[in-house]
Amino acid sequence: MASKRLLIVSASMGAGHDAAAAALAAQAEAEGHEARVVDLLAMPRHGQGAALRIFYHAMIAVFPWLYDWAMRTWLDHPSLFVFITRNGGRSSEKPLLDEVARYRPDAVVAVYNLAAQVLARLRSEGRLTVPVATYVTDPGAHPYWVWEGVDLHLAPMPDTASALEDMGAEVVKPVAPLIAAKYTQPADRSDARRRWQLREDARVVLVNGGSWGVGQVEAAARLLAEAADVVLVLTGRSVRLASRLSRIEKVRPIPWTGDVVGLLAAADVVVDNAGGTTCWEALAMGKPTVVYRPIAGHGRINAVVLERSGLATCTSSGPELVDAVRRAEPPRDAGAVFGGARAIDVLSTLF
Repeated sequence: MASKRLLIVSASMGAGHDAAAAALAAQAEAEGHEARVVDLLAMPRHGQGAALRIFYHAMIAVFPWLYDWAMRTWLDHPSLFVFITRNGGRSSEKPLLDEVARYRPDAVVAVYNLAAQVLARLRSEGRLTVPVATYVTDPGAHPYWVWEGVDLHLAPMPDTASALEDMGAEVVKPVAPLIAAKYTQPADRSDARRRWQLREDARVVLVNGGSWGVGQVEAAARLLAEAADVVLVLTGRSVRLASRLSRIEKVRPIPWTGDVVGLLAAADVVVDNAGGTTCWEALAMGKPTVVYRPIAGHGRINAVVLERSGLATCTSSGPELVDAVRRAEPPRDAGAVFGGARAIDVLSTLF
């Protein structure tokens, strides 16, 4: 196949969407194609994207009940939120069309739900003439990923694909979750433990707080001191969270790092609260994964799907968490999920 150009529209909303975009770009480039990743939130001229990021962060961290209500209500009354979010995406339309005109891609892929909506609208109205695909980053399907005008939806699990079809998506294909290739390759546990100065015989639990360090991360760390010799906590870019955790015995905060693969290799169990990128990475490496008090909205939807699929154990109380970590076993069905088709191979049908 001749080299093609792929435009990938991500969003700097946390780190998960950008991680998926980078993984897809790497797949495309490995096949001899060109790929460009753009940030939807950086496109509006008057800071609307930054304002949206601040608002979303506030809902997750300060008003989780509001975000949870919005997500649940959207499931029941999607047309109301289509109207609201349509106006929120208008400021990105011209910048996106300008980017398409400059780059001249053979296909455009959204890895962020609002980007999918904007691209679908442009495609439906005839202002965007190249094929549009959406990669759904969450295991839990939600109507905000489904838009008329998208030529192809890619889902990270067969269960996700089926749910998206029930929500109205016309063409849906399950693919292996988009993560960096290094997470699917063998990792040396002993070497990773030496790098992170961990005893070979220590019981090590890794807690993921995401790039923003939101959710019940500190509570989980305190509880897990009962079930582990060392509790490593990914605190992302949250300096405050790292400072608080540094005062807890057996707990070691880990600020933003490029060696997550080493931390996962060193860990015996991973505790997550969102079902996002780090959760996918842990599952790809065969790590027992426990979800504790998932964050509002998509985190709770993801947790239900992961548990139902046998990929993770979900817990909501301290005793449940400690017991689940002590009894944790490698996910039984992860091989089938990560053995699926590659996203770039399915996308090639659009070229």
